[in-house]
Amino acid sequence: MDTAQNQSAETLSKVLRRYAKFTMESGKFGDLVAAYASYGMQLIPENVKLYKTLCLEIFVECEPKEVENLRVALYNFYKLL
Repeated sequence: MDTAQNQSAETLSKVLRRYAKFTMESGKFGDLVAAYASYGMQLIPENVKLYKTLCLEIFVECEPKEVENLRVALYNFYKLL
């Protein structure tokens, strides 16, 4: 993802979408929210359903580090709006 971030925002967006699909299918929601906390959530309308599912899964587990990463990711997303 670091390489994709250095190339372009569009490349990073594609990589994050693929990573999101892989991590959500395997149930690694904490890894995905950590990636979004580091690289940001994109303002893509198609991703809203994914973001909602991710939030619900993180709140179900309630791991403190995952909740913190979710807070950071959502705050940065809010700033984009």
